[in-house]
Amino acid sequence: MNPKKEFNLSYLFRADDNYKIGNPVGFELDSEEAIAADIQNPWVHVLDKESTQTSRYISFSTAIVIKGGGGSQKFTKKTKFSKFLGKHFSN
Repeated sequence: MNPKKEFNLSYLFRADDNYKIGNPVGFELDSEEAIAADIQNPWVHVLDKESTQTSRYISFSTAIVIKGGGGSQKFTKKTKFSKFLGKHFSN
């Protein structure tokens, strides 16, 4: 699936209170950090991840605010968002 074509995305958003500009987002696939992460299952990452746990997965949203309470805004306490070009996520 090509998310940019499928959803016509220009940007994806990520809320991460601890992200520092210029640092990588997430772990390299099959790196020691990814293998050692607390969460190895995507469903656990989405449904049950605690802020103190590490995960081999990274979540993005198509919007900062989505009607009904969705979007990146629900994952930050400091309202810190990052904006990424959707083209970086297409095959």
